[in-house]
Amino acid sequence: MTKKIDNISIEELEKRAGSMYKVAKILGLSVVAAYKWKKKNKVPAQRIKSLMLLKPEWFEPIEEKVEDKVEIPA
Repeated sequence: MTKKIDNISIEELEKRAGSMYKVAKILGLSVVAAYKWKKKNKVPAQRIKSLMLLKPEWFEPIEEKVEDKVEIPA
């Protein structure tokens, strides 16, 4: 069962978008508005919902790559 992510940190948002400037442009907001979120350290719920529609891949659970898992025989 997958848990739906309804919250995202500012750090994670910047990591996925590349910058708050890009987040603002995706949402059609001013850059100043997006940087206010950074100052408050919170993304408004309405904007999270918009991002979930516009960029659903940002909210998919991050799965570990199978090739990254190395099993050492005993």
